[in-house]
Amino acid sequence: AKTCGATGVVVGPLDATGSAIDADLLEQLVRQARPHCRVAFSHKALDALKGGALMRDAAERRAAVELLVALEVKEVYAALAPDGRAWSGRDNVKHLVHLARGRIAVVACAGDVGGPRGSAAA
Repeated sequence: AKTCGATGVVVGPLDATGSAIDADLLEQLVRQARPHCRVAFSHKALDALKGGALMRDAAERRAAVELLVALEVKEVYAALAPDGRAWSGRDNVKHLVHLARGRIAVVACAGDVGGPRGSAAA
């Protein structure tokens, strides 16, 4: 990414079982990207983590945020919705923002906003 002039990369390394963020690989990716690129964690990986546990379990969300902050990831993209629609994951994303406490940017995203017609807020 650095050699082609990108200012950021989105990554989402999970372990082979999908049950945990691959912290070692993520740390390597962050180290290689800095200082030229910001690193964001992918909403697809976050949603897949532990079979969607972050959509159901506040403690899992807290653990994920703390790990991403510790590894100096700058942004986390989040849908956290079982149907992949930003509107239905809005409460989980709001909780993620609360957990982040400004230490990491939370970007709500999904393939479909899915809210009331004309609504883009999650």
